Amino acid sequence: MKIDFANSNPLTNSILYSPIGVLIIKADDGKIIYCNSAFENQFELEGIDLIGHEIEKVLSLNTSFKKISEVLSHPNDNWQTITYNFKNTRSSGELDFYYMQIVIDRQKINHPDTYIYCYYINNTQQEKIKVELEKALKADTLKSEYIANISHEIRTPLNAITGFSELLSETDLPEEKKQYTEIIKANNNQLLDIINDVLDYSKLESKKINLIFEKTDVGYIISLVKDFYSLLLNSEVQFIIENNAPNTPITTDRRRVVQIISNLLSNGFKFTEKGFVKLSYSVEDAYIVFHVKDTGCGISAQNCQILFERFARFNERKKGTGLGLAICKLLVEQLGGKIGVTSIEGLGSDFWFSLPLTSESPTKGINPTKAHTLIKQDLLKNKNLKYEETSDTDKKTILIAEDQLDNFELLNEILKKEFRIIHAEDGEKAVSLYFKTKPDLLLMDLKMPLLCGAEVIKEIRGKSSTVPIIILTALAFSDEISKAIALGANDYLLKPFTRKDIISIIKKHLPDF
Repeated sequence: MKIDFANSNPLTNSILYSPIGVLIIKADDGKIIYCNSAFENQFELEGIDLIGHEIEKVLSLNTSFKKISEVLSHPNDNWQTITYNFKNTRSSGELDFYYMQIVIDRQKINHPDTYIYCYYINNTQQEKIKVELEKALKADTLKSEYIANISHEIRTPLNAITGFSELLSETDLPEEKKQYTEIIKANNNQLLDIINDVLDYSKLESKKINLIFEKTDVGYIISLVKDFYSLLLNSEVQFIIENNAPNTPITTDRRRVVQIISNLLSNGFKFTEKGFVKLSYSVEDAYIVFHVKDTGCGISAQNCQILFERFARFNERKKGTGLGLAICKLLVEQLGGKIGVTSIEGLGSDFWFSLPLTSESPTKGINPTKAHTLIKQDLLKNKNLKYEETSDTDKKTILIAEDQLDNFELLNEILKKEFRIIHAEDGEKAVSLYFKTKPDLLLMDLKMPLLCGAEVIKEIRGKSSTVPIIILTALAFSDEISKAIALGANDYLLKPFTRKDIISIIKKHLPDF
């Protein structure tokens, strides 16, 4: 196993009993002349099978030996220390991580008394700690992103509710009262959806949600969905139900199945402007498989891979928390099924999920509840308020870059009597309209489609350093505001804001207003 080249030498004994693996190779012929017990244990080898063999003959035993072979084949003129990190799989299947150091006197590489010294340190425990630390840091980052996203999603409808409530109290016109009330109701529903999504996701992720398993019928579940979504029909999008398994009994949580189908159908209608949205289902082995197909904008292959992650949103023009599909995934999995999507960008999508026909562990002793009154949808859209760009050249011009229509309408209602208002619903249009109209002031959201607020500021500041840019944002827990200020924004206002807030900040930057 070992050669006795320094019998009874204390230094040799320290190597023999060292926890660091040691391998010694003759430089002139590449033969292994020594390995200690630690090396044998690390790589589950017997020294007797290695001693006297050329390193080239045992390359297949360990990848680190290849590194030694590389050292031998690239001679140099001086001493050299080479470090190398590698992995090794033990016979048990466990993966070990190693730090290796190779020391060689290259000046005497062909001398018969020159040796290559290889030291192996097992870093597996440190790597595990490193992985756990990275997980903890990632979890902390995700938590911060979660709070920032939720804050933004809540503040957006809250801004419309607060603003239009204030306007409602100031008007006596019945038509305006009705318009403002509809906007407030729509944003109340949106806010309620967000809160419900957050609560659902949190409960599902911690597995604290109460699932009620009961015998029901797929046909009845579909009838609940049909009654609601028939209200969404329009001349451009057809709603189709394809019944391939009528009257199929199933033991599941009926309320949650309706919620899953509702989320998928809602997405279908949201992203489909022409064609159809089709709900179909069929029995396959011991499972019921649902499909929701649409002829909408479709999803890229890259985005399909992360579609069911929380806050996955790929169209900033559409409202939503980005939690709907993540909730669907968690619900389907806790109901014992699977979920997936097939989509071609520009042609449409096919979302599917499967559920077992029977549950092995239904909840006992719980009375069946009434059918789920589907998740509230943000169906009320402001169709009464019409934005018309004024041509009054005596008024100062304000360009409002805001993709949420209700938030723009709020600003428009507050400012239209005193200013000429121009609206940009995305970042690209904001840049284009700025150079076209040369406004006296910009009110701008940070989170917009096509170009974000920071990119818009960068484009505008490249040509003008004087026009006041005021950020109106719901990103309360984000460094995006400080970035925007650093790029050239003059001020910011957090949503929700009041009429007094917006007038005050405009007067600050337009003193003659």
